[in-house]
Amino acid sequence: MATATKEFGETQPATVDSQAWFVKGWLPALASLKWTVALFACSLVLVLVGTLAQDEMNMEEVKQRYFVSWIAQLHFDDWAPQSFFPHSGKIGLEIGDRAWTWIPFPGGSLIGLMLLINLAAAKVTSFKVKAQGGKLAAGILFLIVGFVVGFLVVKSGNDAAGLQGAPPISYGKFWVLCQVALGISAVGIAAVSHPSKHRAMRYIGYACAAILGATLLMTLVGDWAIGDSGLRIVWQLSKGVGVGLILMVGCHLLFGQQGGNLLLHIGVAVLMVGQFAFGDQQAERRVSLVEGESTNVTVDTGRVGLAFIQSSDTEEDVIFVPASRLIDSLKNETTIVDDSLPVNLRVLKFFPNSVTSKADPEENLATVGNGMFRQAVDRPTSGGANSEMNFPAAYVELLNKEDESSLGTFLFSVEFTERSELTLREVEEELFESITVGQQTYDVGLRFGREVKPFWIHLYDVKRENYAGTETPRDYRSTIKIVDLENEIERRDEIWMNNPLRYRGETFYQSSYQKLPSGKEWTSLQVVQNKGWLIPYVACSVIAVGMLFHFLGTLQRFISRRERETRREEEPQVYPIRSVVAGAGVAALIALYMLVPWQAMVPSKRDQSFDYYSAGKVPAQYKGRIMPLDAFAKMALTTISNKSSLKLDEPPLEMKERLNGATRMSAIQWLLESSRNTKEIRDLRMFRIDADEVKAEIGVERRKSKLYSLNEITRNGEKVQELINAAVQKDKGERSFKEAKLLELASRVGQFETLTNAFQVLPIEAMQGPTGLRLLQQRMGRNNVADVARIVPPSEKDAKVAAESGSELDWEVYANMHLMDLFQEMQGGQKPEESRSNPYTKMVEAYFAEEPSYADFNAAVDQQLALTQSYDIPGVNLSKISLERWQEYKHPSRCAIALFAMALAGALGFLATGSRASRNVVFGILVVACAVQTLELGCRIYITGRAPVINLYSAALFIGWLSVIFGLAADRIFKLGIGITLASVSGLLSLQVAYGLADGDTMPVLQAVLDTQFWLATHVVTVTAGYFATFVAGFLGIFYIFATLFNRPEKVTRTIYRIMYAATCFGILFSTIGTILGGLWADDSWGRFWGWDPKENGALLIVIWNALLLHARWGALVKGLGYSVLAIFGNVITAWSFFGTNELGLGFHAYGFREGMLRWLCIFWASQLLVMGIGVVYALATKQKPNQSTKPVEPLA
Repeated sequence: MATATKEFGETQPATVDSQAWFVKGWLPALASLKWTVALFACSLVLVLVGTLAQDEMNMEEVKQRYFVSWIAQLHFDDWAPQSFFPHSGKIGLEIGDRAWTWIPFPGGSLIGLMLLINLAAAKVTSFKVKAQGGKLAAGILFLIVGFVVGFLVVKSGNDAAGLQGAPPISYGKFWVLCQVALGISAVGIAAVSHPSKHRAMRYIGYACAAILGATLLMTLVGDWAIGDSGLRIVWQLSKGVGVGLILMVGCHLLFGQQGGNLLLHIGVAVLMVGQFAFGDQQAERRVSLVEGESTNVTVDTGRVGLAFIQSSDTEEDVIFVPASRLIDSLKNETTIVDDSLPVNLRVLKFFPNSVTSKADPEENLATVGNGMFRQAVDRPTSGGANSEMNFPAAYVELLNKEDESSLGTFLFSVEFTERSELTLREVEEELFESITVGQQTYDVGLRFGREVKPFWIHLYDVKRENYAGTETPRDYRSTIKIVDLENEIERRDEIWMNNPLRYRGETFYQSSYQKLPSGKEWTSLQVVQNKGWLIPYVACSVIAVGMLFHFLGTLQRFISRRERETRREEEPQVYPIRSVVAGAGVAALIALYMLVPWQAMVPSKRDQSFDYYSAGKVPAQYKGRIMPLDAFAKMALTTISNKSSLKLDEPPLEMKERLNGATRMSAIQWLLESSRNTKEIRDLRMFRIDADEVKAEIGVERRKSKLYSLNEITRNGEKVQELINAAVQKDKGERSFKEAKLLELASRVGQFETLTNAFQVLPIEAMQGPTGLRLLQQRMGRNNVADVARIVPPSEKDAKVAAESGSELDWEVYANMHLMDLFQEMQGGQKPEESRSNPYTKMVEAYFAEEPSYADFNAAVDQQLALTQSYDIPGVNLSKISLERWQEYKHPSRCAIALFAMALAGALGFLATGSRASRNVVFGILVVACAVQTLELGCRIYITGRAPVINLYSAALFIGWLSVIFGLAADRIFKLGIGITLASVSGLLSLQVAYGLADGDTMPVLQAVLDTQFWLATHVVTVTAGYFATFVAGFLGIFYIFATLFNRPEKVTRTIYRIMYAATCFGILFSTIGTILGGLWADDSWGRFWGWDPKENGALLIVIWNALLLHARWGALVKGLGYSVLAIFGNVITAWSFFGTNELGLGFHAYGFREGMLRWLCIFWASQLLVMGIGVVYALATKQKPNQSTKPVEPLA
């Protein structure tokens, strides 16, 4: 009890209002931002260890241990995944006589609950209702209406009958409505922005309106349109946005400027509660059908049990004993006795995953049935986010219920009873055990769970479409018929990747495809039942609306404050236009010199030299797309030498004469040289060998270039081949470093030989004699499956047929066509001039002529180009090929690197001297460098027809481009040189990283699940923007620490802090929206919003870290120096999400693994931790607290 003092000094017990005590005591404690930051930190640990644990555990086990538990067992072994740290046994700590392998830690459910309580308490204590009277009533009314509409929207996605997810009108009409909404939005934004008293806000509004207007114009006059599958997503999001706007009006009326903040947290709470209530409770099953089959049964491969089946002519009666009950019986050594069962069960062994092999009489537990011939062998359960199927098995003794006498010990395995599900055969007998109890006969077996649906599914057709010339799937598509007698519905529908069918509360997704030996095709449809599937769409839309309004309010306050600061400056800093133009002019001249193909623009030189530039433009089909031949040649040469051109170090004499004494050989020249199996090409040093152990085995000396010829490599061929054969027999993890490098070299030699076989020009004599036909058959067989470019396009007749059917044809490998032409010529058939292989043959012959035959070579090049110019060929766009050839020839990124290097030198000069003129010149240089980057991205967008980010290489380019724009904008606002330094450093580093990621085709075709314009343009772009902003904040943290160490003026450090905070705000905005959109894409492709996949978790870590950083600042837990140290750690987390998750090789996103990447990641992480350590040491040395700035810093906007 508290005490109260009376006026005369005596005390008496005083009662305390318990409600006031809670509001003033416990509620503020629960709302503390310290709790928020601590919970975010715990969630970071939990998400990271849950990601690493997937290396050896399946997803359900990981979820139960970490993500949905209340108290998690944090296992030490989970921190050391086998893919990073191969080891045997479990890692633990031995203390005394006991080994500790785990420690207790807050589980996902507990952290989520505490975050919700913290969030609710924070809003109750800090948000005050500002409305009164009618405004208050209107605000409450809008909130009620918004919540009711949101509930109805979610409920509409779970109707018991009919289709769900499609708009009530046709997609064509809905697209028109989207265009109208786009136009209204553009006009509305311009109208709202015009009266703003802040010039910057007006310009931003005009820019947004212009972008929306330009987009609308492109949809009207161009071919920009969202397909039906994309419009289906837009429809779901539009309903959520409608709910968000209604709630936003209510929040704004009640709470004013705080309304956006409140709304986004409402959305977060709804998302968390919805995921907890429905996300992990959803049921996933599958339907497997061969063309022509029908079924009304779905199979749950995650639920296994012992089934007792009584069959009649019309139905089956099934008694199902779940596997969990079998396991409990085994653990407790009890017998399963149940009145519904015809027998009692004694479980002797249970294997969660197994394989059957030939029975060993001495070890076999089975005494009857299938187990007399096969026995189960235990296997580790599958792990990873995309776990392979487990095959449970059990040894069970069946006991008579009356006298407990044994009916025998049986081996039950899903391999016996699910043969049609597992082997994908059209007819496969299920091996059930048959028992008779009394007058009843039962088929008994261990099998997957099943559920009978009130409708039937019939498979008409399933097809897989590959990219031309590859086995890479472009599309999987099933045509089905739904027959629902209860609702009198019979309809035909198509299901394909990223386009599911929602019917009667369940969603059918295209999952797998297989072609059977009979020629028929098999499909597997994933069936997901999730009553709350619309909750993420609504919650995410509400979050987006709240974020947008909150961000606009923050931006307006920042601009207002910055305008006041500018007016107070004694010497307003402006950009003298002449200095900027001077810098831009010099940079533009350099760019013109580096980017214009001057030699290719002089036709007169074609009579004096080989026109390699035009030869490089020859269209070639490779990896599913049409590209210039030079692009393929560079990829092939880079594969074997790590270089896109060869420096000629002591080239063979004949080759040197053909190259006119040049010191470097281009990729297209190398391809021509490889088109004849000459001694010169075998003596050319082109194979890169890094490992000294490999050099010692093949008997070559160390060389600075690390390049060796084919003849040098094969000098000790038999010995080396024996070592290679021995290495092939070993598993990857068992191979030594030398063996791995020997296999790498063997692969390079093999790829070169494959290329020479595909492009080799043979004389007609090679086809004569008894071995000629055999040579033809052998080479054509190898070339047909070779991973090489094909330069012989389809005939005009075939191209016309393909164009009419809307498909693309496989082109011909040159050598195959050449061999066929030689064979036909020998048989008195077509003349060489009539063949489509003849132009390239003439090119090679002219190239190797004793006297340079420039005219013949160039004429042959023109003939080869004419093959694709005389008639239309599906997939061929000559302007794209020419543009890509220019890109490969002039490398805009190299020009940008040169300009960024110049800018960085100028920026450092400005920091050293403070010369405003140099800063302005650097600004002009950076504008041109950014324009070159924009040109590079624009070319890639046009060539691929995709959004700017499609792989790691393009992501690095995009991050660098955004960083440069951000730096230029920051310098335009603050004019202290910080922005130009950031732009120079980030532009240079990002292009260097991109160069390191340029392995193979940087503009590849995309697999079926990724082949979606809508999600590439939304999720991928926004989540990459989140990477950019978090990286920028981290690098600014480095700037802050070094600016502090070198005692830069207080104004500089304060400005760095402000820009860093702004970058973090952009980071939380883009990473949150991008991660949410990724969840919606996952729901659209795989049937679940969140699956704890490693890449998903990596994106979530960035969101959590940015949130932690901002809340630590808002709670005054950190300021300048502490904030900088934390921001730098954001680089570590972002690098893990960007690259590290790929190195695990797990999950649906495991497509970015790169050899050697982990080493570079560790180096980068060590550098960031070193700078963080410097900051911490400086703080300790100067006795600063984490929340103390190095100098007095005024409050930030």
